[in-house]
Amino acid sequence: MLKNAIDWASRPVEWTPLDQKPIGIIGASDGPWGTTRAQMHLRQILTGTNSLVMVRPEVYVERAPQYADTDGNLIDEKIRDGARRYVIALAAWARRVER
Repeated sequence: MLKNAIDWASRPVEWTPLDQKPIGIIGASDGPWGTTRAQMHLRQILTGTNSLVMVRPEVYVERAPQYADTDGNLIDEKIRDGARRYVIALAAWARRVER
């Protein structure tokens, strides 16, 4: 579904709203790779939209359910700190690439 939404948002190519927009990609899964492959594929897709994808830092949360309580709140301080640092880096990236 995400790929389809990106395809729709990237049309028409001449004035796609994704053109030159700063993008951050993070992910969490219940598997051992923490969305590594999905994020690589998404980066590849976004090159076609001329988006400005932040390369580093990367966040891949593996086995994510163990880091949340029953209401879905993040309870692991290391993961929370990584997410916090990521948001700070993304804000800096957006300022850096601002038109």
